[in-house]
Amino acid sequence: MKAIKLISGLMIAAVATVFTACDSDRDWNPVIDTNNLPATFKLNTPAYSTQNLDLESSSSLHFTWSQPAYGYPAVATYTQQISLTDKWEEAEYNAEGVETKAATYYTLSGSSTVVSRDVDAKDFNKGVVKIAGWEEESAVPTDAQTVYVRCISTLAGKQVVSNSVTVKVLPYYVSLIDYPETWYLTGEGINGWMAGDNTPANAKTLPLDIDKETAGKRTKTIYIEAGKGFKIVNVPNNWDKQIGSGDGSSIATVRYKDDSGEGGDFKVTESGYYKVTLTVGKKDCEIKASKVDEAANPIHSKVVLTGSALAGDVEMTACSTNGHNHIWYAEVTATKGLLKFKVDGTEYSNGNFPYGYASKASAGIKVVKGTFAVYYDDLSGCYQFYAK
Repeated sequence: MKAIKLISGLMIAAVATVFTACDSDRDWNPVIDTNNLPATFKLNTPAYSTQNLDLESSSSLHFTWSQPAYGYPAVATYTQQISLTDKWEEAEYNAEGVETKAATYYTLSGSSTVVSRDVDAKDFNKGVVKIAGWEEESAVPTDAQTVYVRCISTLAGKQVVSNSVTVKVLPYYVSLIDYPETWYLTGEGINGWMAGDNTPANAKTLPLDIDKETAGKRTKTIYIEAGKGFKIVNVPNNWDKQIGSGDGSSIATVRYKDDSGEGGDFKVTESGYYKVTLTVGKKDCEIKASKVDEAANPIHSKVVLTGSALAGDVEMTACSTNGHNHIWYAEVTATKGLLKFKVDGTEYSNGNFPYGYASKASAGIKVVKGTFAVYYDDLSGCYQFYAK
């Protein structure tokens, strides 16, 4: 019995020790004091900082830093920002939501949870172009530009900012407008055949609508006259990637162009509305007859682009003369401001740029400076701006 009591006592003591150790461990678990954060931390000057780094031929820029003195090896999230002036000021907007003063810095995409990172050279260049405000290729200087870089450490929702370092880079021009991939209708059955000369989008290359709900899905409902040919292309005025009829002319089957050849011109046997549907990156295109109630969706006589981004109203051109037009086109030169579509006197817009779906209740499309091919589909409401 004494032996049994002794063993039991040892077991109780051992269990008590374990629980005491657990309590002690919890007492020592580090907790960040968000009211007493380090003032800053060190971003190291890269070895290449004095070189003239060609961003167009570079894939990445490497940066390293020391963790802020949190008091323990915390797992923070690190991001980088760049500036041309070492000033880090936010953008300013007016009551309409139009940017009146650009931010003086750019936050590079991506992040790291360790104390080093390779940032993407293309994104670095995009940031330089954006904060410099270069709107065309001729505006980009040929000499090296000094860029300030700083690191942001985020832990428990609180930020600590590093010192800034400089690097010298040779930037190049890129458009700052991000376009999702789409496909275009062209042909006698649409609004005439495109030239195939690699020029920008125009009135003979009508983009499919960018679906609001399904990523990669593109659609277009359009009136097509019987016997008139058309095709679908991936790039305006370029025949390299195209979709044609799989059996020579009907819409029953489709053929994507490949090394063995291309499909024939699509031709419908009955005039009417047809819906084109495809998914970017997949070979699943289909064209089917569709019904449109023209009493509920009338044929409009006039669509005008209006707003502060233009010197004056611009009347859009109907993209069909078959009496069933719903697609409009215009080429405009805009300043930074707002635009709306005025359809027979009623205004439609949406805050998104360069594409979106217009509605009556909107302050206006926030347009950037540039020259654009503008498309508006009054049936679906989809609008798209493409840089010329």
